[in-house]
Amino acid sequence: MPHSTGSLSEFIARWKESGAAERANCQPFLGELCDVLGVPCPEPAQPLDEQNAYVFERAVTFHNGDGSTSTGRIDLYKRGCFVLEAKQVSSGLGGGYYLNRLALEHIAQKPGARAH
Repeated sequence: MPHSTGSLSEFIARWKESGAAERANCQPFLGELCDVLGVPCPEPAQPLDEQNAYVFERAVTFHNGDGSTSTGRIDLYKRGCFVLEAKQVSSGLGGGYYLNRLALEHIAQKPGARAH
């Protein structure tokens, strides 16, 4: 269960300086972002990918130029809406997620945002 953050400004402060540990931080970060934005969190993954409409780590098949295939993962997938690949900035660059830098402060300026 994601850590509940009371406001957008608290969320930004919590994640702004997170370390360069993308795999460890991605799902908690995105779960908390969903909470702050008031949108549903992703569902538990199901055995069949056809059933995985909104999940973390959705399997995808890559068709390579040489005719071979390989399997990869999408960090967060919502069918018909988006594919999200999280990238965390290294701690030497100030830490945190690109999403913090590019979107969250913009979101905080929108009418109805919960930035206390």
